[in-house]
Amino acid sequence: MNVASLCDAAEALLAAAYVGARPTYGYRRVTALLNRELRLQGKPTVNAKQVLRIMQHHGLRLKRHTA
Repeated sequence: MNVASLCDAAEALLAAAYVGARPTYGYRRVTALLNRELRLQGKPTVNAKQVLRIMQHHGLRLKRHTA
């Protein structure tokens, strides 16, 4: 495994934990929570598009809401 895939795996676990605890949060809120946690740990933050891609890959996205 390379470094990028290890980072993706770690971010996927964190994103899955946030989505599991808060199933109504979309990728933007999950990104904000994830970045807040990463800043506290002194790690670099992640891009919202990267979180979106990880959530799509693992089937963690919200269903579209239509009125």
